[in-house]
Amino acid sequence: MEYDLFDRDFYPTPKKVIDEMMSFSDVRGKVVLEPSAGSGNIVDWLKSNRAKCVIACEVNKKLASMLSSKCDIIADDFLSVTSDLISHINMIVMNPPFSADEKHILHAYEIAPGGCEIIALCNSNTLSKSSWNSKEREKLLELIRLYG
Repeated sequence: MEYDLFDRDFYPTPKKVIDEMMSFSDVRGKVVLEPSAGSGNIVDWLKSNRAKCVIACEVNKKLASMLSSKCDIIADDFLSVTSDLISHINMIVMNPPFSADEKHILHAYEIAPGGCEIIALCNSNTLSKSSWNSKEREKLLELIRLYG
């Protein structure tokens, strides 16, 4: 699947936003997955804050090529990643594509190993979407209620 470099889901996460989303977590010495790494802003932040290892997924071939010098790319489409590929990680940090953020967040919870911390940005419209499966929405809302 080939995308324009600047398609509608390409939104580089500003450092200020990453600082805020990571303000309650410590990545030092952890193996971290960034499932939709884009141009690598979150990857860069994780590495500069001493993550032990950062692995990533990126569906856009041009962006994945740029990322390959920053971290290991384990798959193009995060939704194809299985739990056995990430059984060694400690944390998932993501700014998923807003067109499918609920799918990415739910998938992360489904495949994350026990004890794995998940930090995800979520478009507020996702929580009010009426166009997607109500069971998925209920599950996402329950996860947010339980874990923040």
